[in-house]
Amino acid sequence: MESAPDITARLDRIESAVCTLARDYKRDAKATQQHRKRSTRKLEQVTEAAAWSALTTDLIFYGVCLGAVAIVDGYALIMDNVPGWAKSYFQFTRTAEEQPYHLAQQNQLSAHVAAQALTWKGVNFKAGQTARCADWVRRVLAEAGVNVGVAKGSAGPLMADSFHGAELGELILDVGQLRPGDIVMFADTYRGPGRSPIAGRGRITHVGIVTSCDATGCMMMDRPTAARPVQHRRVSTFKFHSALRPAEYGKAQPPSSAAPSDDLLKRAIGRAEGTRDRNGNPTAAFGGHTDPGNRKRNLGSFSYQHGAPSPDEADRRWLEVLRKAEPEIQAQATAKFGQPLSKTALVAALDGYTQSPDAGKRFVPHLPTHDPSPEQIIAARAAALAESRRVFPGGPLNVSADQQRRVNALLEQLY
Repeated sequence: MESAPDITARLDRIESAVCTLARDYKRDAKATQQHRKRSTRKLEQVTEAAAWSALTTDLIFYGVCLGAVAIVDGYALIMDNVPGWAKSYFQFTRTAEEQPYHLAQQNQLSAHVAAQALTWKGVNFKAGQTARCADWVRRVLAEAGVNVGVAKGSAGPLMADSFHGAELGELILDVGQLRPGDIVMFADTYRGPGRSPIAGRGRITHVGIVTSCDATGCMMMDRPTAARPVQHRRVSTFKFHSALRPAEYGKAQPPSSAAPSDDLLKRAIGRAEGTRDRNGNPTAAFGGHTDPGNRKRNLGSFSYQHGAPSPDEADRRWLEVLRKAEPEIQAQATAKFGQPLSKTALVAALDGYTQSPDAGKRFVPHLPTHDPSPEQIIAARAAALAESRRVFPGGPLNVSADQQRRVNALLEQLY
């Protein structure tokens, strides 16, 4: 194992790239949706660059210029949201006997949750519906590959108090102990008599996700009780009740195949559909085109053809379908291989499901491994689609050539 000076020197080599990324992300977050997508791609490129440089580094970026964590061989670099990106190093313990949980792994997974929450800034979640704060939190956790149950005594998973249970993880009662990724709960957010049947003195009525903390306090993302877009604001906006640090943050290993982000799915599958270009930007087909097979009207990144008022709404509806299909596909993989699909294989599976839901369900049985090569993915996709078309005939199609084209388009966005 390297000495601390050697490791910190390696960490320093990626610091300037991270800081540049953060500045670009902060600038772009104030600009157009296209720029925000471009800055998200920059994040992926920096992460990939670290891997290409053989830094054996897990680079996690959380927040809009809010901080980053880089972990190498038992040492971690923390860059906080203070002038000059003040940094500090600490050595974490690898053994459960010496430490109740692996701090580095917790930093990775909790930071991933915080980063996923930030992708929702300004985005509508279930527009027109009120009291969806807990529903949104569970959506973000699912996107990050984190499973949190329902607290005993809660009326259900859509209630804000459904996260208040010691059986779900560590309950934080001191606002000063909050960390990014914590699920923060608030009391008495319904003002005035008769506003809500759950309102009451000291009762949990709202919930959000902590995204960053510094000397001035913590920031969070939350879906307002009123039907408004997801907001980024201070935790001190409401009366703090408690917070949950999910038990899964403390597991020795994060999920082996974290759920691909919505943005990645839109770019990758959109590229395969021809609705997005190589830079991830919408093409003319994104706004609507006729399906060459069944002549139906397609809309959005995924060529959605079930009726939607706009391309963005079409994307939102199909992403909900894919998020429901994802655990079923991973369950197939776990049953066959003992572990879930790799990220590349999962994106290929979801693209196959988009092209043909029936073929998507037949994909895993044709795979030889949970982490297949591009050639193995193409062969499995072709076999699944050919098998499906024997049951549900379609128009003329060179299956092998079509699957190679689509997989190449996916890989272009993944790598």
